Amino acid sequence: MSQTHKHFIWAGIIVLAAAAVVAFSHAQDGSVAPLAPLPDLEVHSVTAPSSGTHGMPISVGDVTTNIGTANAIQSFTGYYLCRSFNSVSSSCFLTNHITSGVAIGKSWPWRASVTVPATQPLGTNYLVVVANYLRSLTESNYANNTNYVMIIIN
Repeated sequence: MSQTHKHFIWAGIIVLAAAAVVAFSHAQDGSVAPLAPLPDLEVHSVTAPSSGTHGMPISVGDVTTNIGTANAIQSFTGYYLCRSFNSVSSSCFLTNHITSGVAIGKSWPWRASVTVPATQPLGTNYLVVVANYLRSLTESNYANNTNYVMIIIN
């Protein structure tokens, strides 16, 4: 008579103990490990003018918020000026800035002036801002690190 073994994989179990919530993950091999609290930076908002001109400065800014479960240490935010918000690459890199450590539930604003490159294509472009763009900070979710606004280059 053969035995059938069933394997179950749990996405997570919440254990309440001493008024604390601790998350555990179960691996396929049955081992259990607590999940560490992690920061989660999101680019909450981006500001820029609706248009810009080759070689001229524009005022830009962003607000980065930590929606994670741990404080975030210093990281870098990247700015890109691209023809498409889906095609962000080093070829359209504009500048970066330091984002100071951000506590849980807090935000960090930044504003500056940047120059529109003389080679920027005319027409519709996108100022794309990516929090923690170098991924030097471990986060619980990288999918919300990007936000953008449209800028017409004339």
